[in-house]
Amino acid sequence: MILEEHSKMEKELNVRDIVQRQGLNADPAFYAGRGATTRDLTSTTLRRIYDGVKGAFGEGAANSFISMVQAVPILSAEAFLVAFYRLEAEGWKWSPHVLRDDIEMIRVAAVSTPLTNGTPQRDETHYIRGEFLERIATGHYDPFSW
Repeated sequence: MILEEHSKMEKELNVRDIVQRQGLNADPAFYAGRGATTRDLTSTTLRRIYDGVKGAFGEGAANSFISMVQAVPILSAEAFLVAFYRLEAEGWKWSPHVLRDDIEMIRVAAVSTPLTNGTPQRDETHYIRGEFLERIATGHYDPFSW
């Protein structure tokens, strides 16, 4: 009975709930101009969001989430949230067209990111998604080991 109630509660989650449970601001505009930085988004955060998606929406949605993480060229928190919300709106079906209108915005935002102390902000996309994708791809995924 308790397990059924927990399962029902998980199904009632939406992506904003999942994002906020990981300590992220659910509004992409909050992260505007900050670049792809591990101060905002990490592999561990991605893994926890993946777990939330898998628990609330199933294996297919979780696989689409992985495809989305791979496809976003510059994985700032802002770009991630835009893509994540678009993925949900598309019924958890990932394809390159999901971001067709937003991909150019993501690239322009990365190029026009304000300078910090006279230098461009770093693109830490590799660090943000690297460990997450590596562990998923190699099958060394233990949700309790991160």
